[in-house]
Amino acid sequence: PLSPSARAMAGSRANFAALVDGLGVYSDSARVKHDISRAIREYRTLSPMSSPLTFFQGSDVFQETLATLNGTLPMVYRNATYYIPIELFFPRDYPASAPVVYVRPARDMIIPSRHPMVASDGLVQIAYGEAWQRDTHNLSDFLAMLSAAFGEKPPVRTRGTARSNATSNRGATGYSRQNGSAQPPPSYDSLRSGNAGGANGTAAANEPPVAGPERTKRDALEKIQTKVQRTFENVRSKLDGEFQRQSVLQKRQEQIDEAEEALKARQEELRAAVEQADQAEQLLRSHLEQSQAQEAEKSARVEDSLIVRGDHAEQLIQEVAMVQALEDASYFLDRALGQGAISLDVFLREVRKISRRQFMHRALVLKIRQMQEAEGESASAASKPPARGSSPAPYPSTSAPPPYSQLMSGL
Repeated sequence: PLSPSARAMAGSRANFAALVDGLGVYSDSARVKHDISRAIREYRTLSPMSSPLTFFQGSDVFQETLATLNGTLPMVYRNATYYIPIELFFPRDYPASAPVVYVRPARDMIIPSRHPMVASDGLVQIAYGEAWQRDTHNLSDFLAMLSAAFGEKPPVRTRGTARSNATSNRGATGYSRQNGSAQPPPSYDSLRSGNAGGANGTAAANEPPVAGPERTKRDALEKIQTKVQRTFENVRSKLDGEFQRQSVLQKRQEQIDEAEEALKARQEELRAAVEQADQAEQLLRSHLEQSQAQEAEKSARVEDSLIVRGDHAEQLIQEVAMVQALEDASYFLDRALGQGAISLDVFLREVRKISRRQFMHRALVLKIRQMQEAEGESASAASKPPARGSSPAPYPSTSAPPPYSQLMSGL
């Protein structure tokens, strides 16, 4: 049967989705749950939990409860596997921001001073996290890079220099277990994987003492190895950063190339559209010119469309046009007076002249219409058959219309 702590860990691993949803601080909770699920499948020593994280904004201090992965992260150091206790926080804007990782050393562990990746408070900073991007980085690669970085430069060491003489079995979390109870993590030499021990994965912690010239030689070799390893770590860190920047630049170059291709295709589409528009414009112009030519052929002057019938019809049309023209002249005189273009005396004098002429032309129109009515009655009477014993009616007069002066005298 599982122990209470194992059952609690199994329950937390199964209910991490409800844990993330219950916090209600993540805008992309689906990505958080996906990355947690993948991480606990790949690293059985990590379990999802929630913990408060204290952070600073300017001079203000804030604390927020976030989803975390707690447990140990395996690392390989000198061909042996060790487990480092960590606590990984998911920021509220994850995955826009990288995870925040702290090393949580046990009671008999300390963080080495001036560690290149781990601060004195346990905060871890690696190149992969500093170059973090939402679309190109993920938690699985982050943990793999973190494990590799720990293997090159272990983040904790045991207090003092004494070595344990007991052979210890490595448990699921990397701590030694004796008589079924968890003990504080021993030194790195006592946490090696099963390659150096027996069938149960045990590793002997004792090494034969070395003294004299051999010890001096060994110390010198260790110093040289430390310097070479530190140089290698610095160069590798720089190369990792350069590779990451090169990857980002390459991706942006690909995006620029794709955008350029899209712009070229759009340019070709626009060029084809312009050509179609020019052709359509030319076609419309030709149709318009043809329509205008046809309309010009069909159209005629208004005077030509009038059919003049009768002796006095043409004279009647001219007189009516003169009456309308004098009416327009009166209208424009009124507007000129309203705008102050002419004086009142000039207005009255011109209006009297126009009114006199208009009266004469209207009287002539009336006289012509009376003559047309008389001619119409004569024509109607002539068309009727004569009665018996009566003489035929004389033919209507076909003389020319009377002049203007004669009609005026008649008035």
